Amino acid sequence: MNSTSAEIVRKPADAAVRQAAIDYRRSFIVQAPAGSGKTELLIQRFLNLLGNAEIAEPEAILAITFTRKAANEMRNRILGALDQAASGGGSGDGNSKLTEQLASAALRRDRQRRWAILENPGRLQVRTVDSFCESVTRQMPILSRFSAGAKVSEDCAALYQQAAQWTLRLLAHPTDSIASAVGTLQRHLDNNLQRAELLLIEMLKRRDQWLPLLGRCDRYSAAELTRFREELETSLRHAVGVELAEICSRVRAALGARREEFVRLARYAARNLQTSAPESRVRLLCSIEDLPGEDPAEVKLWLGLRDFFLNKSGKPWSRLTVKNGFPPLLECRAHKQR
Repeated sequence: MNSTSAEIVRKPADAAVRQAAIDYRRSFIVQAPAGSGKTELLIQRFLNLLGNAEIAEPEAILAITFTRKAANEMRNRILGALDQAASGGGSGDGNSKLTEQLASAALRRDRQRRWAILENPGRLQVRTVDSFCESVTRQMPILSRFSAGAKVSEDCAALYQQAAQWTLRLLAHPTDSIASAVGTLQRHLDNNLQRAELLLIEMLKRRDQWLPLLGRCDRYSAAELTRFREELETSLRHAVGVELAEICSRVRAALGARREEFVRLARYAARNLQTSAPESRVRLLCSIEDLPGEDPAEVKLWLGLRDFFLNKSGKPWSRLTVKNGFPPLLECRAHKQR
């Protein structure tokens, strides 16, 4: 091909879909891998809105991102496209050419309405989710029940702790509708308030995972709540089963041929502990014939083995004593050695 030949511009296979997606009168969910041009598509849609006669002011257009970095990048690219259009455009082709055309139309609208966006870039409403929510609460302090000085906190640890403590204080008000649920939690945790506080804090950190399901329980029937509970418990059993499968595989591989002897020693020690520690999880091992499996129902047997071999710090006992099921008797010496 000689220098006078027209350059062939290859359009992407999804060119028609991309063109349709910048139509502001329609809604789209765009899913594509990194580097495929999703941000460019958003910029084109934004510019298309700026250039439309239906838009009275640029503040009427809102683009929301998750991070400040993404917001800054998008704002800078919009301004860059407008600046390039103001200087006479470039030599782009294909998708870049479309951006230039949309930017030129937006710039003409800017001049007609005297927006002066390039001189006042703050008029472009490209915000993060937090920034947008903060601006809404500041505009409606009474409806949002926030003071005018409310702001987004970067570190919410102290706020989570405060919310958890306030929740646990409901125990002092038995007539409160939530107090009964808090009481049930405490019974499960043997009235360990510190443990309950930590669990509530961890829940708040991950509220996006459970809030849509449990956040408005008053809207659901008893049958729906029962189904939700079954779903949660099924997920929990699955998670426990996955962990137990890993533990089971590792322990069996580590013991090898010594597996039977390991079980006999655990059973021997557990029987010695029956009278001295009747409530211990170790006593569950009195009739154990083999290592527990990966069934979540056997998790207490695994916890019994853990208590038998590891101290509270998670490290092996430095020596075996009557606390481990090996009383100071002559017959125990051989068992200790094994």
